[in-house]
Amino acid sequence: MWRALLGFAVLLPGWSLACTCAPGANLSDDLVIETLCETELVFVGRAVQVLEVRPTITEHKIIPQRIFKGAPANPTFALAQSTCDWHFRPGVDYLIFANPEYDLEYLSPSICGLTTPVVVGERIIRVLTSSFEEVDDLCEDPASSQRRARLRLERVSRGEDFDELVDETRRQLTED
Repeated sequence: MWRALLGFAVLLPGWSLACTCAPGANLSDDLVIETLCETELVFVGRAVQVLEVRPTITEHKIIPQRIFKGAPANPTFALAQSTCDWHFRPGVDYLIFANPEYDLEYLSPSICGLTTPVVVGERIIRVLTSSFEEVDDLCEDPASSQRRARLRLERVSRGEDFDELVDETRRQLTED
């Protein structure tokens, strides 16, 4: 049985390496604000075109419509190179959290972040809108450190590895 499963995984490497880290639907305001603070570009944009660069890489043309943070190019281009990258559909509006890659030429938003279609991310947009005027204050070190501590407590209450979180907290304290 195990040999059959291993053989199946070898034959379908993209499937066996599927990304399973997407955040859940119950996102705290702390997580939204902390992600805003840690991300260079946060904006709503409409996917308008998909081009296949190579069989495993697609390029997505996105027109920014509302900017919460940063200055995305107009148009902006996002690359999807793996199962963990967003594969945008033309005509759909997305809330995008991304850091520029490839010498600021492309974005590569991950499904592990908060990027989502606008119809799904309305609550996140409400949090961003209510926090928009105070982004600089919200991202200051003391407020950010307190938010990270609350986020770690949330993760412990969900049963995530306590020792790993303790080590992460120690690293953060030495950085702050």
